Amino acid sequence: MVELFGGNQGRAQQQSADPGLSVLVKDIQRRIRVLEERYSSIRKNIQVNERNMLDINKRLMTELKTANMEIGEIKQDISNIKDEIQMIVKELKESVKKEEVAVLEKYIRLWEPLDFVTREEMEKYVESRR
Repeated sequence: MVELFGGNQGRAQQQSADPGLSVLVKDIQRRIRVLEERYSSIRKNIQVNERNMLDINKRLMTELKTANMEIGEIKQDISNIKDEIQMIVKELKESVKKEEVAVLEKYIRLWEPLDFVTREEMEKYVESRR
């Protein structure tokens, strides 16, 4: 019965007696520390990456809002330009064509309005003939 309850003392004696087992335990402890360090390093890298992604996301959202505002302004400018072009086209359609001006010029040359007599001049002429 002493062996059943006093097993801890027996194990300590067995461990000191078996050097291969203690080397194995130390090797396992070293490997666990290396893995824990790797895990910690990976976790830090992930945190840094997450912060960088959040910063990039904020910057991109700001740039996207700015781009959307600029696109809205450009659309408004294009709409204003379209309206002005339509107004110019409408005015051009209502304006006199080159052929019409040529016809008017022809009639003006035919009539020679500078040679026309005013009413007063005609009355004076008529009175002077009487």
